[in-house]
Amino acid sequence: LASYGCVPSAAVAAESQAGSYSYRLAYSGDRNYGPAQTSCRQFDVASAPSVTISSPATGRMFSLGEQVSTSFACHEGSDAPGLASCTDSGGATGGSGKLDTSTLGSHSYTVTARSGSGQTATATISYTVSAGPGVSVQRPADGARYTRGQRVTARYDCAEGPDGPGLSGCAGPVASGHAIDTMSVGSHAFTVTGTSSDGQRTTYTV
Repeated sequence: LASYGCVPSAAVAAESQAGSYSYRLAYSGDRNYGPAQTSCRQFDVASAPSVTISSPATGRMFSLGEQVSTSFACHEGSDAPGLASCTDSGGATGGSGKLDTSTLGSHSYTVTARSGSGQTATATISYTVSAGPGVSVQRPADGARYTRGQRVTARYDCAEGPDGPGLSGCAGPVASGHAIDTMSVGSHAFTVTGTSSDGQRTTYTV
């Protein structure tokens, strides 16, 4: 009020910033209702709340069923009466929640702040849930028997899982197409590991 004084109501409509304002009521007066009168009325303009999601960062990729915690905060706007709620899309309050990683594909996570004045604000991040790579070993076959020194060529391959970012590796004891070690008698294991570029790993052993 010290800044604006008692201003005409026409000027009030132009105010778009939060703060306290006043407007003037003027009555010109007549013989039925008495002499002219002027009075001031005060009102407050509150700004909307704001939301921040500090973790995880938007655009991240997670594995199916991975446990991912979130951290968020809601902030009341200036000249507002206080926050009424601060809730994420999973119904969590208190500044922390969990991402839903139960299904593959692209997803979003949203936090909504609601002011006591009824104003709302949201913040949203996006993320992707991907499956780990697949591994297939054609040779050596599981449970196969070979003679000592027999030449057996390894055959295996890896494939990226649905919604995955791409393979970064597919490795076994020897490269696919190379001979396995049959020089020592007894039981042996042959393990192949597929790795995606987001760090997910799948192993398959015969």
